[in-house]
Amino acid sequence: MAAIELWRKVLEGSDARVPRTLQDDLPELLWLYFMGVVLFWVYDPTPDGSATRNAVACTAPLVVRAIGLTRLPILRGMVDDLVALINEVRRVFTAPATDPGRRP
Repeated sequence: MAAIELWRKVLEGSDARVPRTLQDDLPELLWLYFMGVVLFWVYDPTPDGSATRNAVACTAPLVVRAIGLTRLPILRGMVDDLVALINEVRRVFTAPATDPGRRP
């Protein structure tokens, strides 16, 4: 997926210190955040998109802080749970079409 590779390059060019357990999955998390912003924008009821701009202005600093907090040892378990959740979602959506547990 080209978008995730782009996020990977953004992270490589930044001075953000990301825990090893999150380094491989953070580009995808950022891409998912971006997709959430796009979805918000699609349903933004304001004619000039101001609600989307406000949402981004409020959530972007939270994302930056959350990334910074992942370095704290007390949050290591939460980071591991988040990575496990990402891997489970990835497994579900990359399952072959012949998987009997997969809905059409």
